[in-house]
Amino acid sequence: MAEAVSSAPDPGLPSGDFRADDVDAVRFDTALRGYRMDQVDDVLDRLQQRIAELESAREAARTDDGAHHD
Repeated sequence: MAEAVSSAPDPGLPSGDFRADDVDAVRFDTALRGYRMDQVDDVLDRLQQRIAELESAREAARTDDGAHHD
């Protein structure tokens, strides 16, 4: 059987830190006997949403800390 062929460059996740937008941009090629796309999409959607929530909370905490140092 032939190897799976990529239809697009693999963006993957950046090495080191990454943001919710990076998770949102990840795309997977389809392959015979691959994962169920709907399950992968659901997990990635939840992961992206949670990272976005954490980023917002972190930014709010930084803003609050800055306001208290005046």
